[in-house]
Amino acid sequence: MKNPSQPSTSESGLGAKTFLVTSLVFLALAALMLAGRPSFLLTPVLTGHGLSWITLLLFGCGLSGMFGLVYTAFPKVFDIPLYSEKFVFLHYGFHVVGTLLALLTVLWPDFPRAEMGATFLACGAMVYTINLSLTFRKAAGPDIGRVCLSASMVWLLIMVFLGIPFTKQAPLTSLQGTDWSAAWLVFSFAGVLINTLMGLTIRLLPKALGVEETKSPFAWYALIFCNAGVAWMFPAITFRSPGFLILCGAIYLIGAVLYLLGFLVALQRSQSLPWDAKILLTSFSLIPVTACLLILAAVKRLAPAVESAVADVEAVAPGPLPVDFLPVDGAIFLMGALAVMVPILIGLVFQNLRIEQGRPSELNSPTLKNRLSELILLASYFNYATGVLLVVPGAWVGIERIVSLGTLFLLVGSLGFLGNYIFISSRRQFASPEASHDLQAAPQ
Repeated sequence: MKNPSQPSTSESGLGAKTFLVTSLVFLALAALMLAGRPSFLLTPVLTGHGLSWITLLLFGCGLSGMFGLVYTAFPKVFDIPLYSEKFVFLHYGFHVVGTLLALLTVLWPDFPRAEMGATFLACGAMVYTINLSLTFRKAAGPDIGRVCLSASMVWLLIMVFLGIPFTKQAPLTSLQGTDWSAAWLVFSFAGVLINTLMGLTIRLLPKALGVEETKSPFAWYALIFCNAGVAWMFPAITFRSPGFLILCGAIYLIGAVLYLLGFLVALQRSQSLPWDAKILLTSFSLIPVTACLLILAAVKRLAPAVESAVADVEAVAPGPLPVDFLPVDGAIFLMGALAVMVPILIGLVFQNLRIEQGRPSELNSPTLKNRLSELILLASYFNYATGVLLVVPGAWVGIERIVSLGTLFLLVGSLGFLGNYIFISSRRQFASPEASHDLQAAPQ
């Protein structure tokens, strides 16, 4: 009989772990960038520094973490061997180079090869899609987790082929003079990231907690409502239609609430929850709040343009980085998205590690190393949540000192996430006092 304390045979591949470490490194860099110049959240329009921060968060942290989690989850959660590990490294090379070129494009608008960043990112997305599509061929029967990942791949391909949103020109002539770049952000967050995180959570959470997977219809309804809302949000934001945007936001909110209900049903089957599961619960409950922040930011920006303030839109400094949609309220939405996305990523990462190390249920005695990891995770999350609670209202009311203080908490929390992942991923194990006592008392 297999010893539950031994590592699982389905450990994450090196490529998946490389994506996850890269995601946490970019998160720490984004927190450091915000701590170095928090005043950009208080400016009317986000320019070079703020846009590079968004690029670090979405391409560097968000997408890298998403890819790493998906590659990790297939052999352990979906019980399907990944089609090709070599494709993972090829994807990693394309993605990192594309992200760095995207950063150069934002910081240096006249960069001679600005389109190359989008090209590399698109190539990486194609490799990712091909690898997952060939992997899906080995699966049988419909599955809500795989359907969520498939929907995410569709939005990912649309997103990357639209191009980098902070360049001088729109990808299509019909989008010139519109708010397409802001709509792109909704694609990346609501379409790609949230779809993937929902698909992984609904399969990974029961296995990590050692409970039976719940076949709930809530997830299917949530999938339909969320993706319908995302699909129509793009034209609503692009062509500045506040009324239509409110309707789309309401549809997305219904989907988020339905998913949250199904998520709560799954959590109730476990009597004791580890900290990463509690973080997941907190983060998913904030998704509707983030959607409300998006709608608020969009309506406050677009309503004057619809009524009589075309002049107000023209009064915003045009420049080479046309993100006119993102004034202070838009930055607050991004902070809200950060408050939701990062804890969900962190929670899923550590649940993956729990499965990998063969501790799927509370029946197994945790090692001292795992207990220390949980304490570090709790402290890191406390710092991170404190930072968000300071930065968002501080930016809203325009008090730079509060924003500066909050960024320090964000930085400490981000570094804690990175250090904790490296610590718990190392091969060295520490026996807990209870486990040591049990071993000594065991009959020889």
